[in-house]
Order: sequence, then C-alpha cells, then structure tokens
Amino acid sequence: MKLPVYRGASESIVRTFKRAPEIHGSDGFGDFEYPDTPDVASHLQQEHAVNFLTRITRENPGELTVLSLGPMTNIALAIRMDPNFCNNVKHIIIMGGNSEGIGNVTAGAEFNFYCDPEAAHICLHNMKCPITIFPWETAFNHCRLSYEWRINILGGIKSPQAELMTKVERPMLEQKRYGFWGRCDPIAAAIAVNPQVATVVSERYATVELQGSATRGALVIDHLNKMDLEPNVTIVTRVDTELYKNMLLEAFVFDFSKK
Repeated sequence: MKLPVYRGASESIVRTFKRAPEIHGSDGFGDFEYPDTPDVASHLQQEHAVNFLTRITRENPGELTVLSLGPMTNIALAIRMDPNFCNNVKHIIIMGGNSEGIGNVTAGAEFNFYCDPEAAHICLHNMKCPITIFPWETAFNHCRLSYEWRINILGGIKSPQAELMTKVERPMLEQKRYGFWGRCDPIAAAIAVNPQVATVVSERYATVELQGSATRGALVIDHLNKMDLEPNVTIVTRVDTELYKNMLLEAFVFDFSKK
C-alpha cells in the first residue's frame, strides 16, 4: 500500500512547538534503527500539506472527513488560506483537548491543543461541518487496556505493522506509563472508521483558552450553557472498548501487501 505524504508546518502558529521525546523518542518514531528504510522520496509529495488540504476538499466538496491526530496547525492554516475549506469538509474528528480538566502536558491542558492553542481555536470557531472531539481523558479514564494485553496479545501478532508499532512504542511500553495502556490516537481513528465505537457523546459549546498562565491550551466546555451559545462540538465521553480492541486486532493481522 502506497500512501502519499505531504510535508506540513514545522512549528506552531504563535509559540515554539512542544515535543515529547520521553513518549515518542527524539525522532518522533521511537528512536529505533529501521532495518529496511522505505524510499521516503517515493512517498513525499512536492505539494505542501496545507495546499493539499484546500485542494482535495475543493475538488471533493462535502465528501471528505478530516482526522486530526496532532496539533491543528495545518488545518488552521488551510482555514486562513481558503475560507471555503470550512464549508468543503464533510466532518472533522479531532483527537485533542481535555473534557474533565485533567492536563497531560501541563496541569490544565492536553498535548495537541497545548502545542498550538491558536490553531485549535481557529478550527473550533470557523469550521462549518460537524466537529467531533475525542478528548484525552476519555482514553485515560474510560478506555484503560492492560500492558499485558498490549504486549502479549496485540504485540504477539506476527505481522510487519504489529512489529513496527511495538518498536515505535517501545519507550512507553518499557516505562509502563500510568500503569495501563491508553492510546488516544488509535481510538479516534477507530471512531472515524466505525462511529459505533463512540457509545456516549454530548453536544456542547466549547472554546480554547489562549491567555491563562496555567490553563493556556485548555478546552473550555460550557456544560451548563452559561454562555447561552449553540453547541459547536460533539464530545466523545465513552467508547466500546471491546469493539475497539477487535478493530486493533484486525488491523494488526491485515495483509496490507494485497492493497
């Protein structure tokens, strides 16, 4: 399977981009030696990621879902570059933000939103399509899988993608961070593939704090409608853990060479 890769922004819009080498390694890919390095040039496109986003949605208006698994810099730049991008996207699913006030990079903010709060703010206040947010606490508090299952069951699968992901995740697997395996990104991706993974959702008005010294990047949710504004996001608060686990197992055994 050959998937095109588009190079995007290297830094956040206002402040320096924060990285997490203790989780992702210094290279963002677990710092392991890849024995069979793919030909990056054959996958990396000349077109910038922001240009690609505006072009592909313009060519397919109302047909494409955007899955955001990192800081939202490229999406915010696409909005600023082409305001029609906001109308052309069918649905955007975001892994980011915090719904219960628990931060994982500061006391009050989740990593993706904290890295580029302005970008997240631009997205929430400009996109015209449905916005689904999978906040990090939903994985942290309500989708806790054991490291034993991750290492011995999921990690025991013999396939190229299973072996690759185990190497990429080795820093976290060795630390056994938090005492359980709760990865946010694959759950958000599972929801994009099968919306039934999200079992409990709530529609709320939400914004992103940009100024607070202790809360910059925090997702502020108007649970009690104090702002008297219409909901602009759907927040996932519970997931079907067994369905998610089965999807992971299927993905790890799938033969991608046939695609």
